[in-house]
Amino acid sequence: SANCSGCHGPNGNDGSAADLTVAVPGMSDEEITNVVTNGQGYMPAQDVSDKEMPDLLAYMRQAFP
Repeated sequence: SANCSGCHGPNGNDGSAADLTVAVPGMSDEEITNVVTNGQGYMPAQDVSDKEMPDLLAYMRQAFP
């Protein structure tokens, strides 16, 4: 949350960036991984390792069903 909440807000839906409560459910794990690791639009690429990505995906799926 420290890396994401600055733009997406503490709840994922109240920041200046995309509403994660809407975006995440409509995306595949591969699409999310691509956006997180490569960036898209105004979102810069994030430094998430291959080892960390499954945990991030699990968190996002649980937090934004």
